[in-house]
Amino acid sequence: MSPLVVGGIDNSYYASTKDRLRTAFGQDSLSAWYQAYTYSPFPFPGSFGRKFVPPFLPAAMLVFGYEGSNALPMALAWSAVSAALLAVSLIFLAGNGIGIWGLLLFAAMPHPIFYALAVGTDLPFALASLLFIFAYAAGPGPSRTAMWLTLGIAAATIRANSVSLLGFAIADMIWLWYWQGERRPREIVVGALLATGLVALYANTFSVYVNDAGYRDQGSAFFGAQQADYVAGIFPSLPDFPNRALSLAALIAAKLLYLTGLRPPFEEQVSIFTWARALPGLILFPGLVLAMFRGDARMKLLVAALVAPPLAGLAQERYILPLLPILFLYGARFWDGVISRLGAQLRRSDPEYRVRDRGASAG
Repeated sequence: MSPLVVGGIDNSYYASTKDRLRTAFGQDSLSAWYQAYTYSPFPFPGSFGRKFVPPFLPAAMLVFGYEGSNALPMALAWSAVSAALLAVSLIFLAGNGIGIWGLLLFAAMPHPIFYALAVGTDLPFALASLLFIFAYAAGPGPSRTAMWLTLGIAAATIRANSVSLLGFAIADMIWLWYWQGERRPREIVVGALLATGLVALYANTFSVYVNDAGYRDQGSAFFGAQQADYVAGIFPSLPDFPNRALSLAALIAAKLLYLTGLRPPFEEQVSIFTWARALPGLILFPGLVLAMFRGDARMKLLVAALVAPPLAGLAQERYILPLLPILFLYGARFWDGVISRLGAQLRRSDPEYRVRDRGASAG
């Protein structure tokens, strides 16, 4: 992966849209623009019509002339997006009590660097999503509502699963209304209308994705076993129901590990880059578990909204980039608790500590 070479994640998919978009610029026809931003997908059961392509990346590739040997301008732009994502994340972490060493550790994580080199939708979507989360979390108010709705629309131009963000906001506002009496009916209606429009726009995209997950991803391997094997049951010595239930739980656990980077490499050879990618998972995976089990209801809802879609398909860590600083925060809290308990246990096992403790109790 190099910033001097045109490439990146799903490059050919968006490059073909960019080429159709270039042709549409010279035509005064809505049909030409429709043909530019849609295409007929491979036939899947349940697919219909033409699939809409999120417009942001093809337009950016056209603006920056991302083709041939002209890769550097867009690579520099993506580096700026990476720097902005890192800055926003560090401000969030510092505001939540993470010290200088923790901030340096987060800054050393490879994700922002790798996805700046692998030009795709991941970095801009992560930045728009993270800003959406912070703008929404700031609370009600006309300017704040306009901000998170605008960011939601921006995220929708980058990737189809932006619907998850609006779904979270709507569910959260309904929850706040029901449990805390915080009424935001206008925001709920506007958010629901926007989400409905996005679902209609990306309907065939979701149809293809679900069917693709149901067919191609059956052959995706997780720790050596294919998804179809998990569905059929990987504990044949057990009765059918426990076998399937435990196998499904194992599949979910495996996908969560893959999502946080704790997975074997897709490439055959293990290198230092393999370890650099995997090591942050030692913080992110316990952070994910802690957020789901010890976070408040709103945090659980947010994590579930963003984690559930990739669980339906091929789980990769790029799909949780918007949650990176949040999972890091909870992971840091997990390890801080572990270290504190270990320290307390070691002190209690020290004979001198027991003597001092008994002396203090007697005094």
